[in-house]
Amino acid sequence: MRFRIERGGSFLFEAELRRAMDLIAKGAVDLPLLVTATLPLDSAEEAFQPASDRTQSMKVQLCLPRLTGALQ
Repeated sequence: MRFRIERGGSFLFEAELRRAMDLIAKGAVDLPLLVTATLPLDSAEEAFQPASDRTQSMKVQLCLPRLTGALQ
């Protein structure tokens, strides 16, 4: 079984996203410092509250449920 992840959106900074991904891959960015909150996917609606207030948060991430056997 194979899984594929696609990224997309209505507005995408292609060059900036590629640069950010390169910096993350090199370990040049301390990601935990940027993440204000981590919520389970089933709390996605709740996550919009802190994410919409830039004075209180920088990034709010959603955790996807683990897929049985996904990485085997």
